Amino acid sequence: MSNIPLNNSFNKILIANRGEIAVRIINTAKAQGYQTVAVFSDADSNSPHVSLADCAVHIGAANVSESYLDIDKIIKAAKQTGAEAIHPGYGLLSENAAFARACQEHNLVFIGPHSDTIELMGDKQQAKQAMLAADIPCIPGYQGTGQSNEVLRAEAEKIGFPLMIKAAAGGGGKGMRLAHGLDDIDTLFNSARSEALASFASEQLILERAMVNARHIEIQVVRDRQGNALHLGERDCSMQRRHQKVIEEAPGINISNELREKMGRAAIKVAHSCDYLGVGTVEFLLMQTPQEEVFYFLEMNTRLQVEHPVTEMITGIDLVKWQIDIARGTPLPFTQEQVSFNGHAMEARLYSEDPALDFMPQSGRISLWQNPQTQAQDNNIRCDHMLSQVAEISRYYDPMLAKIIVWGEDREQARRRLIQALHQTQLHGIRHNKNFLLELIQTPAFSGQDSENLFHTRFIDDNLSTLKSCSQTPLSTEQWALAALLNYLLQGKTQQLSRVNQAMALPLSKHLLLSCDSAPQAQRRQNITITPTADGQDTDHIGRFRVKLEQESLEVTAITLATNRLICQINGLRQQYYFSRHQQQLTISGQSQDFSITDLSYAGRQHGAGAAADGVKGGQHFAPMNGTVVSVEKSAGDIIRQGEVLFTIEAMKMELPVKANCSGTLSHLNLEKDQQVASGQLLATILAEDEIAE
Repeated sequence: MSNIPLNNSFNKILIANRGEIAVRIINTAKAQGYQTVAVFSDADSNSPHVSLADCAVHIGAANVSESYLDIDKIIKAAKQTGAEAIHPGYGLLSENAAFARACQEHNLVFIGPHSDTIELMGDKQQAKQAMLAADIPCIPGYQGTGQSNEVLRAEAEKIGFPLMIKAAAGGGGKGMRLAHGLDDIDTLFNSARSEALASFASEQLILERAMVNARHIEIQVVRDRQGNALHLGERDCSMQRRHQKVIEEAPGINISNELREKMGRAAIKVAHSCDYLGVGTVEFLLMQTPQEEVFYFLEMNTRLQVEHPVTEMITGIDLVKWQIDIARGTPLPFTQEQVSFNGHAMEARLYSEDPALDFMPQSGRISLWQNPQTQAQDNNIRCDHMLSQVAEISRYYDPMLAKIIVWGEDREQARRRLIQALHQTQLHGIRHNKNFLLELIQTPAFSGQDSENLFHTRFIDDNLSTLKSCSQTPLSTEQWALAALLNYLLQGKTQQLSRVNQAMALPLSKHLLLSCDSAPQAQRRQNITITPTADGQDTDHIGRFRVKLEQESLEVTAITLATNRLICQINGLRQQYYFSRHQQQLTISGQSQDFSITDLSYAGRQHGAGAAADGVKGGQHFAPMNGTVVSVEKSAGDIIRQGEVLFTIEAMKMELPVKANCSGTLSHLNLEKDQQVASGQLLATILAEDEIAE
């Protein structure tokens, strides 16, 4: 079995993907002497992968169904540019058997496994049956053809609870629901089907016993055309939310050499059983207790994984290079005995999402980006990303923006370096999860891992209440003072920044009304007076100021001000901060700082969204994010009960049902299926029961 044409040499590779993985593949391909071709949608015309490739082909609209998922357009782009091979990256068409088959039919080398292998392992029903036949331990469950709610409910009772409902053709947490009992299980079946159909064009579901407090351990396997196979150790991917990975590391904690080899042999057996070709990942759920240590096959990803860099960091192997070499027919350069592991690596995923709003996806324009790899100039820090200073984060694509990867001699050194790298990462313009990542890796449970205190796939869910970034928190007096100083220095400034650093005149005090939307409603605004107390004419700084808040005064010294960077001293503590402006918003970041401020000094309380927020009534329902309406459950005039789903919005591969915040009559509904909506747009109004009574 082979999907490689008889003449499997090639010199030009088309990368059928976008974002950071397209950049990563292009870099390795060009380093190996290959010419590269990028493809791009309307939304990605300025994306870094487009300019990095030797040439690029426009393939359609922003919607993936009209561009990156259009097989005919990808094949046509390869033919048009003379590309002889296609690398699918991950996501999009990477696990699409029809795409791999189309490449073969057009005499193009598909840099990945056979189409039959993709088809087998991409269907969780067939894959599980094949693994059971190969004597691979599998999670107890149901993967039959009967798909009615009645059949699934009966099977669920046999398996027992808690129970995981999964899209048979799924991955990445899509079409996945956790059921704790029979209550509402039909609703869970229906919603899982709906999401599975939208994401994978298949409604088929499987059921599995939920392994509570299990660890998510995956084994990197590689197999060549000659049938040689080896594993490159394990990655621990237990740090997840919504079944999507947040932090990954290699090697796994508390994985003995004996367990590693046992899982490695099982993974290689999986690869042989499906005649795998190239680089793939076998995922297991590991249950570790003082009484037993058992693992179960979860799935096989027939592609490169997002988290592959941590394996590269501890093995020194470029997995993309190996993918390309194997596609050419080159045998593996190592035997299993020659594979060595060195140190510890961690990866953190930077997402455009707001942890304080239940990790809601965010879209918009970047106003500042600083790459930690460039900042550190350290080979122990790597950042795979898709960002530029003019990047527009589209609602059409996955919210992952960058992967920050570090290496250390041991786990603790790697953890400290990851903290350092995150502090060196500056991203302004949209809300993101950097502070959440920093909090997470500094929790005692994460930093102090041992055999008695292992984290698991529900660790984040279990600890959300202790993570400050997951809720709206008020700004400290120091943060308000910092914002006031920057607004003071930047307001009405027309001269170059270098002139600001010269001795400045002492104008009268300024009164500011500042607002922070990410703070709790009652603590969003602050009246501030800032008064210069000394200029910097005879010193090495700009000037000194007294900042008077409603309850407290602080002494602030501005040291230097440059493009996007301020050094200042607040109550004796001197630090460096980064800032950027986008329209009326000023974003500030630095050590343990990341917030945005709007100056309302001249707009009063009727300024923009602030006034709207003040006037929100209980029955009003606004669009929680930019997105597309995928379903409308109610109609104007309907009697609504609190908690009922009114409509569902989709953006960045995430569906978000909007539920009624009160009971009453739906008096206004301003939306329909497939409508595009903007964050904050008023979509529905419920006349509450008490208002009806009046």
